[in-house]
Amino acid sequence: AQKIDRIMEAFSVHYAQVGQGEAEDAMSPDCIFVLSFSCIMLSTDLHNPGVRNKMTERQFIAPQRGINDGADLPDVIVSAIYQNIAARPIGLRRPQSCQEPPR
Repeated sequence: AQKIDRIMEAFSVHYAQVGQGEAEDAMSPDCIFVLSFSCIMLSTDLHNPGVRNKMTERQFIAPQRGINDGADLPDVIVSAIYQNIAARPIGLRRPQSCQEPPR
């Protein structure tokens, strides 16, 4: 758990430095850290068959309030994150060259 925490912290600092657009440029490293963990937890919640009561979009948005140094992220951004993760779980994809041959 400590290694994951350090990886997530380094990712958050780097992402805050390089950014990907206006909204992300306005996010603090702490905000990115919290939002990243929230995304991982959401993906697990929505796509794990063992979870019976799936998180709703409203339930995902509510805890994100105030995570950006006391400011809220725009609902449209948090909603888009929810919709993207709901459509596709977070995960690693194997490169085409590493795929197992068909049987």
